[in-house]
Amino acid sequence: MLILNHYGKNMVNSLTQAIQFGLRDKMVNGNKFEIVVPLFSRLMAQGGGENINGILGTTHWNWSLQDEGSQAFVKSFGQEYGFPPSQAAHTC
Repeated sequence: MLILNHYGKNMVNSLTQAIQFGLRDKMVNGNKFEIVVPLFSRLMAQGGGENINGILGTTHWNWSLQDEGSQAFVKSFGQEYGFPPSQAAHTC
């Protein structure tokens, strides 16, 4: 298992290199080798392009959550910027 425990462009670069080195398709002791990104954002996923397919990971917040606080934030952000907020916008 390879854990890419960094964020932003650093993660995108590392993931790209891991895929180029063939780690996504690697087998170790009869088990599929896994690449894990403990926390990634939509922007990081977009930056990773096709490389993010099949990569295990988590996210800490998503604009589609239905709780009252999230919906108020999404509405306010959308009115100001014309698109839903990213995780980075939520963190800020």
